[in-house]
Amino acid sequence: MVQITVWEHQDFLWPASDRDAALRLPGIVSTKNKELKRALRLSRDPISLRQGSGGLLLRFAGVAGILNLVGYEFEIIPKFSFRQSASWQSGFFHMLSIAEYGHISFERSRHMGRGALSFCDHIALAFLESVEPALQKGPICAYRAAVSQGRYLRGRLLLPEQMRMLLTHPGEVVSEHDVFSPDNAFQYLLFWSAAWLARHVRSQVLRRRLERVVSLLPKPEHHYRLPVHAALPAQYSRYRAALEIGNLIAGGASAVLQDQGSSGYGFLFNTERTYEKFLERMLQRIARRHTDWSVTAQRTAALGHPEGAGSVLFTRPDNTLTIQEMVTALIDAKYKCDLAGHGPLRQPRSGDYYQMLASLIAHGCAQALLVVPSEGDLGGEPPLLTWTTASGETIWRVGLLRWDISDLGTKSALLAAQNALEAQLLAFLF
Repeated sequence: MVQITVWEHQDFLWPASDRDAALRLPGIVSTKNKELKRALRLSRDPISLRQGSGGLLLRFAGVAGILNLVGYEFEIIPKFSFRQSASWQSGFFHMLSIAEYGHISFERSRHMGRGALSFCDHIALAFLESVEPALQKGPICAYRAAVSQGRYLRGRLLLPEQMRMLLTHPGEVVSEHDVFSPDNAFQYLLFWSAAWLARHVRSQVLRRRLERVVSLLPKPEHHYRLPVHAALPAQYSRYRAALEIGNLIAGGASAVLQDQGSSGYGFLFNTERTYEKFLERMLQRIARRHTDWSVTAQRTAALGHPEGAGSVLFTRPDNTLTIQEMVTALIDAKYKCDLAGHGPLRQPRSGDYYQMLASLIAHGCAQALLVVPSEGDLGGEPPLLTWTTASGETIWRVGLLRWDISDLGTKSALLAAQNALEAQLLAFLF
């Protein structure tokens, strides 16, 4: 397996020597695009293929993680991690822990970013550091209904089944009773996740640790729907991080693809969605620092009303900032900027600007802020740029904030990014 590291929006020149794979690549890319768009709810194809002057060019957009294509393992780095490509996994995991789940901690993974670990290896390392100590105190047990048939009644009589058995099994009773057992959805998720990771990690050390976990976990007797959204009993909170990593693998923000043939497997995340949720959570953290602030996600307002047939048009900005119960600013996450070495975005896209003006009118607000991820190198320019649009005495103000999130690998770096966002937000508002 040839291992290749690429960034989002970076062209990869397909090796001219591998002509057989190049002939099969268009069909495989088409199939993979359909799978990923459905699994990750992407609005556009994550993989593009075009003919360049030097040969066939492959490009990834809107995804990060691991994807195998005809014998090549692509590790796709988010475009905002351009300067921190050697340790991007830890930063992206911190983003995921805030964006999707609140209990995953990657601080204990001290070997992240060191050695030849793949993205799946880092996921497995975080999973193991949570599940191994938790297993020492026993598995997750929960009550489930079990059906028994015999000469004695155990629990609740199942009358419909009992009536059907009067002729075939006279003298026997069909009943249902509760069993306190490790055969439950939580244990099934842990078992499935450990087995999946054991098949796909690159490190032999991690594979042996995962196989040991599989051997220690009670083998489930039933199949359960994944991911698991049931509430975990409080006495098993030690498993919370491992279960949330398992849910990441099983679905939600990620897509786990196992294909037949040479196209291999993939483990990818929707970077645009992850960034939007990450910004939303960070804004909510900032709002908690101010007693009269609140941040509401996806607040809907009517934009246009039909003069007859037709439907009402609505606008729904990512985040609405309210100060002293008044809508003060609309804040949108925009991931569609050019980064990864292509220079900072210097003005909003026209469509984004028009969209924000429409939202401002609908919400009765005068200020909007577009927040784009930045790799930090702005060439001496300020991170915050602003524009105004006037109509009579009404003035609308739209800002573009280039937010440096190129390094989120530690809690201190994460806090620094939050503080920088708060400082620029205050400068924009006041």
